[in-house]
Amino acid sequence: MDPITNQGVPAHMNDEIDLFDLFESLWKEKVLIVAITFVITLFGGLYAFVLPKPVYEVSVKLNPEASEAVQILSGLSFGDSLKISVDNYVRFIESPAFLEALYNQGYFDELFGNKKPDSAEAALRGIAGLFKVNQLGDKKQASIYPYEVLLLVSDPLVGEHLLNQVLSLADNQLSYDARSKYDSLKANRITRLLKQKQTLEAELLAKRNDEIRRLEETDQLTLRQLEEDLLLQRQLYKRNIDDKIKALKESDLLSLKQLNEQLAIKTESYFENLRDRIRSLEEAISIAKSLGLIEPVALDRLIRKNEKTAANQVVEVVSAKSDDPLYMRGTRLLNAELEQLKSRPDDYIPDAEIKKLRDDIESLKINNEIEILQTRPEDYVPDEKIKSLEAQIEALKVNNKIEILKARKSDESFNETLQSIREELAKLQAESFPDNLQFQFANGKAIAGSSPIKPKKLLILALSVVIGGLVGIVVALVNSTRKKRQAAA
Repeated sequence: MDPITNQGVPAHMNDEIDLFDLFESLWKEKVLIVAITFVITLFGGLYAFVLPKPVYEVSVKLNPEASEAVQILSGLSFGDSLKISVDNYVRFIESPAFLEALYNQGYFDELFGNKKPDSAEAALRGIAGLFKVNQLGDKKQASIYPYEVLLLVSDPLVGEHLLNQVLSLADNQLSYDARSKYDSLKANRITRLLKQKQTLEAELLAKRNDEIRRLEETDQLTLRQLEEDLLLQRQLYKRNIDDKIKALKESDLLSLKQLNEQLAIKTESYFENLRDRIRSLEEAISIAKSLGLIEPVALDRLIRKNEKTAANQVVEVVSAKSDDPLYMRGTRLLNAELEQLKSRPDDYIPDAEIKKLRDDIESLKINNEIEILQTRPEDYVPDEKIKSLEAQIEALKVNNKIEILKARKSDESFNETLQSIREELAKLQAESFPDNLQFQFANGKAIAGSSPIKPKKLLILALSVVIGGLVGIVVALVNSTRKKRQAAA
């Protein structure tokens, strides 16, 4: 067998590809390849530039918090429990319930156009592909805006309006939910405060009544003790008065006895002196008669007139007494005095001491102090201790503290807890949920991109050229192989 001919070539040598022969075959079919590439590229261009609707991306970034709502809620009761974080806001706008409610109200009709889904589930799936929320930033690179809301639409103006409307509806719904929650919290709090106020007022009233009863019982006990002390003091006072009257009477009787004894002695002495005077006058009259003295005469004259021995003796006797003798007064004066003394009544005693003793005795018979003590009214008691007890009893009968407690209509002014409850109730009743509250997390209005994100025209056109070329090459190879086999046959 000839090694140069085909019949002598091994089988594995026939499987080798001659690149030059391949390139020559493709070059011969260059028109076909170009034609196929042109046709496919033409269809790709039609698809990219003519047939599909462009898809625009409408977006808006979300702030970390709704600052205006936070500021309003800060001055509102239960404000902390009404605040909504941006995470909760995102969960809400992505919730199926919210999206389904918007779909049922026709807000997403423009997204579907004439191709409306058959069911709500299908609609939600379609909306989920068009309405998205992306989280911005990561652990390595933080972002001042935590989220971005995206909406894919064919009409950018419609998309901007729709996304702004969806976020506004979300704000309104959250505000409505916050109002409902606030009203519920407020109503529950007012109910609890009123119940707490009623309970506390009942407790304070019970304590006030207990305090009144305690004060009344204490006053009654004190009143009984004071009345007993007053009765004892009155009895003691009366006993002291009786003892004093008795002591005064005994003292008066003793003094009266002593004065009577002194009066008797003085009276007896007076009458003894009176009798002695009468005897002296009678003796003097007898001597004057014997001397012939009728009128008073001085002793020196009598000595010159009468030089008798008896006269001398008289002179000597009288001179020894340093006064003129009584008979020298003469019988006329002596008889007059004697008659006067004898005619004096027995109860007439011109002695000053005896008169004073009689006056003292008469004054003792009428003791004004005893009369005052005996005639004093029973309710007149000058004792200071008794007066003090009576004043205390009168004060206890009208206890101002008890009267004040009974007249008190409310304990609110005297209890800090009640005052705080009243103030909180007044604040809650005067407070209302703000009408202008909006949970606006969106950083401005939604804005559509300047160019559509779909379709990617240049990419489609490039892929069309590549795919067209590959298809052209394949067709060219198939056509070249077919021609070679026909030639060989």
